[in-house]
Amino acid sequence: MKMDLPVYFIRHKWEKHWDGKIICDELKRQKKIAIHFTETFKEKWKDYPEADKKIRDFKLAWNNLKELSNGGLVTANYSKGCCLIGEVRKGSKIEELDSKKVRKGYKTLSLINTKPIQYSDFPILPVILPPFKTIVKLNDAKSEIVKCIYDGKGIPLKLELMIPKVQELMCAEWLRSNHCDKNFRIKYLTLGVGGTMEAIDIYGRTIYDK
Repeated sequence: MKMDLPVYFIRHKWEKHWDGKIICDELKRQKKIAIHFTETFKEKWKDYPEADKKIRDFKLAWNNLKELSNGGLVTANYSKGCCLIGEVRKGSKIEELDSKKVRKGYKTLSLINTKPIQYSDFPILPVILPPFKTIVKLNDAKSEIVKCIYDGKGIPLKLELMIPKVQELMCAEWLRSNHCDKNFRIKYLTLGVGGTMEAIDIYGRTIYDK
């Protein structure tokens, strides 16, 4: 695999729709990824109705899907606990899914060289994936982690590959270890690490009950 490929993440999350499980199973079986914001399908963005173009999330998702059609690596989530990582061949065409079992308007790209990945084998993966995005391009650090997993390589222990939450966890573990000065050594944490508290990263009680 070319290490210079851009890396994307796509979440297929349609539990609230009648075809949610059907479409996820179908896409996974066919090794495709998809977005769905309208039941209209056009090959070019300029051909969509003006009402569709005003849907902000649709435009963002379409732009990412269009960029991905020029080639890239994708982590595709279809269900809890696992994903597929695969490549989109350069020059791929965005196509409507042809199926009478699901809603109209699914815009799809096909994957090649896919590998099923269990999150339990790579727990760092669900941690680095954006929680509320449909499809998004990952930054360099997250991309390197995905590529290492896809290529079957170990993830390098480098600070720049550790997201802030992981850095905070590492610091908390150090503060609990014998490497830390006893005056500051933590006996236990009283708040979880890696949250969004203002001005507080690690909160706990020291071995001297401070």
